[in-house]
Amino acid sequence: MELLEILGCFLAVLFSCVLITRKGGLCKSRLFTITPIFCFLIPLLTTTPNNNGQKPKIVRTAIEYEVLQDKLYSRLYESNNILEEDSLLTERDKADKAEEERQAIATQRSQEALANPISKDLFKKSHLNTAKRLIKYVEREEYDRFKSCLNSVSLPKGTDLKVRLCEENGIGDISELYVELPDGEKDFHIFRQLAIKPSSSGAWQTYLLLSLESVLPMYWHACYGERTYIFNEADLTQLTQNKIDYYADAAVVDSIRNKKFDLTPTIIGKGDTYHVTCCYWSPFAGLIRECMEVIFKDGKVYDVHRFALEVLHEYRCGVVF
Repeated sequence: MELLEILGCFLAVLFSCVLITRKGGLCKSRLFTITPIFCFLIPLLTTTPNNNGQKPKIVRTAIEYEVLQDKLYSRLYESNNILEEDSLLTERDKADKAEEERQAIATQRSQEALANPISKDLFKKSHLNTAKRLIKYVEREEYDRFKSCLNSVSLPKGTDLKVRLCEENGIGDISELYVELPDGEKDFHIFRQLAIKPSSSGAWQTYLLLSLESVLPMYWHACYGERTYIFNEADLTQLTQNKIDYYADAAVVDSIRNKKFDLTPTIIGKGDTYHVTCCYWSPFAGLIRECMEVIFKDGKVYDVHRFALEVLHEYRCGVVF
């Protein structure tokens, strides 16, 4: 509290005591009837307005925004706390509406592709091997080897694909991929720099690049976004082998197995548009199937959009960071 607020409260209490104890009993004067008003008015009149007289800003934490967005997929924004004016909240409403429209379009295109009798699943063992190798490099912290298994991705001459590791400060942080330019500058919008072959392999590797943040090192609250990718039923075993205490136990894994889910990723598409599905485990949401649309143009990723999340088995570990 400000000094003037404290002084105002003290004067209000003192004034009340004087009136109550006057002549050894309750004061009968009319002033006694307005004492409560003074008790509230004095602190208010002596309180300085917030933000130099401006309306208080609306505060939302990064985690709250993620929970509001889809309750499943978490990551930290650029700041630990996001401050937004009312006008910006209106802009957010517009963005949310545009997001809904975008999801509807992607969903329709995916359904049309699946309904096409000549459409077939393009996912191959080579795609699975690429994902396994990338995850293995993350576990070994061999980030400089990412490029060796991304055979549909190429970098401009003189550039390099690198990782900014999370910093252990604030309420949390994620690790991020970036492209280091010849002058030493870092471009975190990697798809502006990467050339990717329009193909099932290119679409799958695009998905993997977007998903790496959820398996790279993260700090504190960012761990809400941690994932374990499930490419087949055998991968469920690793959920019980993880030493972190908020992962699933054998009973949960057995329950998932009994439901006989097809956990294999899929890739449907041709030309410049592909739809990728893949399952992952989140200790804060459960077993999720993610659907993503990847659109290429002129040898680069023109648009990539997650348009659906299907909860196959709901789970909450109960851990709060």
